Amino acid sequence: MNDAKCNSRGCVWAGSTHMQFTPGVGMLNRWDGTGRSVRMADGFTLPNGLGWNHEDTTMYLIDSMTNNLLSAPYHAEDGVVGEFTILCRTSRGCPTGSRSTSTARSG
Repeated sequence: MNDAKCNSRGCVWAGSTHMQFTPGVGMLNRWDGTGRSVRMADGFTLPNGLGWNHEDTTMYLIDSMTNNLLSAPYHAEDGVVGEFTILCRTSRGCPTGSRSTSTARSG
């Protein structure tokens, strides 16, 4: 397991990877506090840097070993994420995380 964050509904999202960072075997998992975690997306190398936009309509994920910042449509109420696409790519270094802001909702 690697980076993990809670969404605005309290579910834990976490990336998992192979210890040898085998391309394509990394997964994004969601756990709602009951039962087993659920695989929500796969095909990553080192999923990292999870986050959401303020409107809870887009999810972000960094695949550190490929230097890609990815984004996907996100439906907060159902906890469903769509297909990830490359938002941008870094040319140097190894991006490893994201800066979080509060995702708490009032009311």
